Amino acid sequence: MEAPTLDSMMEHHRFPDDHISLLLLFLYSPIGLFLLLLRIFIGAHIFLVSCVLPDSVRRFLMRIMTSVLGVFTSVSEPHVRDKSVKIYISNHRTYFDHNVVSLITSCASPSVSCPPGFLCWARGFLELGTPGSRAQLQESLKHYLSQTGSPPLLLFPEEETTNGKKGLLNFSSWAFSLSDSVQPLTLHVQRPLISPMVTGCPWVMELFWMLFIPFTIYQMASASFPISKRV
Repeated sequence: MEAPTLDSMMEHHRFPDDHISLLLLFLYSPIGLFLLLLRIFIGAHIFLVSCVLPDSVRRFLMRIMTSVLGVFTSVSEPHVRDKSVKIYISNHRTYFDHNVVSLITSCASPSVSCPPGFLCWARGFLELGTPGSRAQLQESLKHYLSQTGSPPLLLFPEEETTNGKKGLLNFSSWAFSLSDSVQPLTLHVQRPLISPMVTGCPWVMELFWMLFIPFTIYQMASASFPISKRV
Protein backbone atom coordinates (compact mmCIF):
# COMPACT_ATOMS: atom_id res chain seq x y z
CA MET A 1 0.00 0.00 0.00
CA GLU A 2 1.43 3.38 -1.03
CA ALA A 3 2.14 5.80 1.79
CA PRO A 4 0.00 8.96 1.75
CA THR A 5 1.69 12.15 0.63
CA LEU A 6 1.90 15.21 2.86
CA ASP A 7 -0.35 17.15 0.49
CA SER A 8 -3.07 14.48 0.69
CA MET A 9 -3.21 14.84 4.49
CA MET A 10 -3.83 18.59 4.35
CA GLU A 11 -7.09 20.37 3.57
CA HIS A 12 -6.60 23.19 1.07
CA HIS A 13 -10.17 23.98 0.05
CA ARG A 14 -12.96 25.30 2.25
CA PHE A 15 -15.90 24.87 -0.08
CA PRO A 16 -17.28 21.74 -1.75
CA ASP A 17 -16.66 20.99 -5.41
CA ASP A 18 -20.18 19.99 -6.43
CA HIS A 19 -22.64 22.67 -7.55
CA ILE A 20 -25.54 21.39 -5.44
CA SER A 21 -23.60 21.80 -2.17
CA LEU A 22 -22.47 25.27 -3.23
CA LEU A 23 -26.07 26.24 -3.98
CA LEU A 24 -27.20 24.95 -0.59
CA LEU A 25 -24.42 26.94 1.10
CA PHE A 26 -25.46 30.09 -0.78
CA LEU A 27 -29.12 29.64 0.22
CA TYR A 28 -28.08 28.99 3.82
CA SER A 29 -25.89 32.14 4.03
CA PRO A 30 -28.56 34.52 5.47
CA ILE A 31 -29.33 31.99 8.21
CA GLY A 32 -25.64 31.49 8.84
CA LEU A 33 -25.02 35.22 9.26
CA PHE A 34 -27.89 35.45 11.71
CA LEU A 35 -26.53 32.49 13.68
CA LEU A 36 -23.07 34.05 13.65
CA LEU A 37 -24.25 37.29 15.26
CA LEU A 38 -26.47 35.48 17.75
CA ARG A 39 -23.73 33.05 18.74
CA ILE A 40 -21.16 35.82 19.22
CA PHE A 41 -23.52 37.43 21.74
CA ILE A 42 -24.26 34.12 23.48
CA GLY A 43 -20.61 33.04 23.32
CA ALA A 44 -19.51 36.13 25.23
CA HIS A 45 -21.84 35.16 28.07
CA ILE A 46 -20.67 31.54 27.99
CA PHE A 47 -17.08 32.74 28.26
CA LEU A 48 -17.89 34.84 31.33
CA VAL A 49 -19.69 31.91 32.98
CA SER A 50 -16.77 29.56 32.30
CA CYS A 51 -14.41 31.93 34.09
CA VAL A 52 -16.12 31.61 37.47
CA LEU A 53 -17.29 27.99 37.62
CA PRO A 54 -15.24 25.17 39.20
CA ASP A 55 -13.83 22.64 36.74
CA SER A 56 -16.22 19.73 37.42
CA VAL A 57 -19.34 21.89 37.17
CA ARG A 58 -17.95 23.94 34.30
CA ARG A 59 -17.34 20.94 32.03
CA PHE A 60 -20.87 19.61 32.53
CA LEU A 61 -22.60 22.93 31.91
CA MET A 62 -20.27 23.97 29.11
CA ARG A 63 -21.03 20.84 27.10
CA ILE A 64 -24.68 21.87 27.20
CA MET A 65 -24.06 25.55 26.56
CA THR A 66 -21.63 25.04 23.68
CA SER A 67 -24.28 23.04 21.84
CA VAL A 68 -26.05 26.40 21.45
CA LEU A 69 -22.94 27.52 19.56
CA GLY A 70 -23.28 24.51 17.28
CA VAL A 71 -20.50 22.45 18.86
CA PHE A 72 -21.55 18.92 19.81
CA THR A 73 -19.28 16.44 21.55
CA SER A 74 -19.56 12.69 21.95
CA VAL A 75 -17.43 9.83 23.23
CA SER A 76 -17.49 6.60 21.25
CA GLU A 77 -16.64 4.66 24.41
CA PRO A 78 -16.98 5.70 28.05
CA HIS A 79 -13.80 7.56 28.91
CA VAL A 80 -12.26 6.13 32.07
CA ARG A 81 -9.12 7.90 33.13
CA ASP A 82 -6.20 5.89 34.43
CA LYS A 83 -5.10 7.91 37.46
CA SER A 84 -1.45 7.13 36.78
CA VAL A 85 -1.57 8.69 33.31
CA LYS A 86 -0.41 12.29 33.13
CA ILE A 87 -0.23 12.66 29.33
CA TYR A 88 -2.96 12.46 26.71
CA ILE A 89 -1.88 12.44 23.07
CA SER A 90 -4.24 12.99 20.18
CA ASN A 91 -4.39 13.58 16.46
CA HIS A 92 -4.88 17.24 15.56
CA ARG A 93 -7.94 18.26 13.53
CA THR A 94 -8.81 21.87 14.37
CA TYR A 95 -7.60 24.84 16.42
CA PHE A 96 -10.25 24.04 19.03
CA ASP A 97 -9.43 20.39 19.74
CA HIS A 98 -8.04 21.22 23.19
CA ASN A 99 -11.21 23.13 24.12
CA VAL A 100 -13.43 20.24 23.09
CA VAL A 101 -11.43 17.51 24.83
CA SER A 102 -11.36 19.58 28.03
CA LEU A 103 -15.18 19.52 27.99
CA ILE A 104 -15.09 15.72 28.07
CA THR A 105 -12.24 15.12 30.50
CA SER A 106 -10.17 17.35 32.73
CA CYS A 107 -6.91 18.28 30.99
CA ALA A 108 -4.65 21.21 30.12
CA SER A 109 -2.98 21.91 26.80
CA PRO A 110 0.09 24.13 26.38
CA SER A 111 0.60 26.37 23.39
CA VAL A 112 3.97 26.22 21.64
CA SER A 113 3.40 29.44 19.71
CA CYS A 114 0.90 31.68 21.52
CA PRO A 115 2.71 34.13 23.85
CA PRO A 116 1.38 34.37 27.41
CA GLY A 117 -1.34 36.91 28.01
CA PHE A 118 -5.07 37.38 27.85
CA LEU A 119 -5.46 35.88 24.37
CA CYS A 120 -3.59 32.71 25.30
CA TRP A 121 -5.64 32.33 28.48
CA ALA A 122 -8.94 33.13 26.72
CA ARG A 123 -8.28 30.45 24.12
CA GLY A 124 -7.94 27.90 26.91
CA PHE A 125 -4.22 27.24 26.73
CA LEU A 126 -1.97 26.49 29.67
CA GLU A 127 0.36 29.46 30.16
CA LEU A 128 3.97 28.48 30.74
CA GLY A 129 5.73 31.80 30.23
CA THR A 130 7.28 33.16 27.07
CA PRO A 131 7.77 30.40 24.47
CA GLY A 132 11.46 29.50 24.25
CA SER A 133 13.43 26.50 23.12
CA ARG A 134 11.98 23.01 23.04
CA ALA A 135 14.18 22.05 25.99
CA GLN A 136 12.77 24.95 28.04
CA LEU A 137 9.24 23.89 27.14
CA GLN A 138 9.94 20.32 28.26
CA GLU A 139 11.33 21.52 31.59
CA SER A 140 8.28 23.73 32.16
CA LEU A 141 5.93 20.84 31.41
CA LYS A 142 7.85 18.48 33.70
CA HIS A 143 7.57 21.04 36.49
CA TYR A 144 3.82 21.30 35.83
CA LEU A 145 3.40 17.51 35.99
CA SER A 146 5.30 17.35 39.28
CA GLN A 147 2.71 19.52 40.99
CA THR A 148 0.17 17.59 43.04
CA GLY A 149 -3.35 17.63 41.65
CA SER A 150 -2.46 19.07 38.27
CA PRO A 151 -4.75 17.85 35.45
CA PRO A 152 -3.18 15.67 32.73
CA LEU A 153 -1.53 17.36 29.78
CA LEU A 154 -3.15 17.10 26.36
CA LEU A 155 -0.52 17.14 23.63
CA PHE A 156 -0.68 16.99 19.84
CA PRO A 157 2.58 15.37 18.68
CA GLU A 158 1.74 16.03 15.02
CA GLU A 159 2.12 19.76 15.80
CA GLU A 160 -0.06 20.58 12.79
CA THR A 161 -3.67 19.98 11.82
CA THR A 162 -4.56 17.41 9.15
CA ASN A 163 -7.76 16.45 7.36
CA GLY A 164 -7.95 13.12 9.19
CA LYS A 165 -8.60 11.22 5.97
CA LYS A 166 -5.29 9.74 4.88
CA GLY A 167 -3.07 9.29 7.91
CA LEU A 168 -1.03 11.02 10.60
CA LEU A 169 2.02 13.23 10.44
CA ASN A 170 5.19 11.95 12.08
CA PHE A 171 4.88 12.35 15.84
CA SER A 172 7.43 14.55 17.59
CA SER A 173 9.23 12.44 20.19
CA TRP A 174 9.56 15.18 22.83
CA ALA A 175 5.95 14.67 23.96
CA PHE A 176 6.78 11.10 25.00
CA SER A 177 9.81 12.11 27.07
CA LEU A 178 7.65 13.72 29.76
CA SER A 179 6.16 10.55 31.24
CA ASP A 180 6.57 6.78 31.29
CA SER A 181 3.10 6.23 29.79
CA VAL A 182 0.62 8.11 27.65
CA GLN A 183 -3.10 7.74 26.96
CA PRO A 184 -3.91 7.85 23.21
CA LEU A 185 -7.03 9.68 22.09
CA THR A 186 -8.50 10.03 18.60
CA LEU A 187 -10.65 12.87 17.32
CA HIS A 188 -13.06 12.70 14.42
CA VAL A 189 -14.68 15.95 13.26
CA GLN A 190 -17.72 16.34 11.02
CA ARG A 191 -19.30 19.49 9.60
CA PRO A 192 -21.92 19.95 6.85
CA LEU A 193 -21.28 21.90 3.63
CA ILE A 194 -17.69 23.03 4.34
CA SER A 195 -14.43 21.54 5.61
CA PRO A 196 -13.83 21.58 9.40
CA MET A 197 -10.37 23.08 8.92
CA VAL A 198 -8.26 24.56 6.11
CA THR A 199 -4.48 24.41 6.35
CA GLY A 200 -2.89 27.79 7.08
CA CYS A 201 -6.16 29.58 7.86
CA PRO A 202 -6.01 31.89 10.95
CA TRP A 203 -7.83 30.64 14.03
CA VAL A 204 -10.10 33.71 14.04
CA MET A 205 -11.39 32.79 10.58
CA GLU A 206 -11.92 29.19 11.69
CA LEU A 207 -13.95 30.49 14.64
CA PHE A 208 -16.05 32.53 12.20
CA TRP A 209 -16.91 29.44 10.16
CA MET A 210 -17.65 27.39 13.27
CA LEU A 211 -20.21 29.95 14.43
CA PHE A 212 -21.58 30.40 10.90
CA ILE A 213 -22.23 26.77 10.02
CA PRO A 214 -25.20 24.96 11.63
CA PHE A 215 -23.16 22.49 13.67
CA THR A 216 -19.80 20.80 14.15
CA ILE A 217 -19.56 17.34 15.69
CA TYR A 218 -16.46 16.24 17.59
CA GLN A 219 -16.24 12.55 18.43
CA MET A 220 -13.54 11.38 20.82
CA ALA A 221 -12.36 7.84 21.38
CA SER A 222 -9.72 6.63 23.81
CA ALA A 223 -7.64 3.49 24.01
CA SER A 224 -8.70 0.99 26.65
CA PHE A 225 -5.25 1.10 28.24
CA PRO A 226 -2.30 3.53 28.27
CA ILE A 227 0.87 2.95 26.25
CA SER A 228 4.02 2.54 28.31
CA LYS A 229 7.55 3.25 27.10
CA ARG A 230 8.73 0.16 29.01
CA VAL A 231 6.57 -2.18 26.93
